[in-house]
Amino acid sequence: MGQNGGQVEVAALGWGVVEEMEAMKEKDEYDIIMGSDVVYHDHLYEPLLQTLKFFLLGEQTKEMVFVMSHLKRWKKESVFFKKAKKDFDVEVIHKHDPCNGSRVGVLVYTFARKNKKKKVEVAECK
Repeated sequence: MGQNGGQVEVAALGWGVVEEMEAMKEKDEYDIIMGSDVVYHDHLYEPLLQTLKFFLLGEQTKEMVFVMSHLKRWKKESVFFKKAKKDFDVEVIHKHDPCNGSRVGVLVYTFARKNKKKKVEVAECK
């Protein structure tokens, strides 16, 4: 237990596998789903998006968040993020600079249900 309580449960989940998603959702004891390096093969983008929609946009009463670390490798990955932004608020919450001669660093994202309220920007008058 941490200072504020809570616990972590780890479970494998086949993307787009309805039986596995429903079994996990039955527990309904979580509000964060974490993944690392899950945007890799482009043929798995749609099953991953289906899984995120199931958990984040479903009928649950509490707000769910998906936290994902990602190492950008190819330009084609932008397709996944472009599709995700249609259904989710996607935000970069941390950037880790490249190291050891690598040309890219790690990004940490959050995916959440889109906020239906339009954000209003107020310009300051001077």
